[in-house]
Amino acid sequence: REAQELSEAKEKARSLFRHEQDEDNDDDDDEFDYLLEDDDPELEELREKRIHEMKEISRKHAENIAKGHGEYRTISQDEFLTECTSSEFVAVHFFHREFERCHIMDHHLQQIAPLH
Repeated sequence: REAQELSEAKEKARSLFRHEQDEDNDDDDDEFDYLLEDDDPELEELREKRIHEMKEISRKHAENIAKGHGEYRTISQDEFLTECTSSEFVAVHFFHREFERCHIMDHHLQQIAPLH
């Protein structure tokens, strides 16, 4: 809700600013300079909240990359439990080397692994 209000306020300011520019290209823009100032405490609070969220997402992403997310690899039976319990999300493919369908699945998993 707050993000929507922020985006609506910014869009309104932009449209007012564009409208004024279209009508007059004189120095009358000073009239709308207050819309571009960032002194509003509510906007600042929303901005800080979003920055915090983005930093948290970035931290989690880096943490997941360090854990091996985005890689397609074969692990041994001894590594299975530690690999699967160290992450919130894990995709596991139990395969047999002689089955053609397993080779097809391997091919597709190798393609999509870097996306996750």
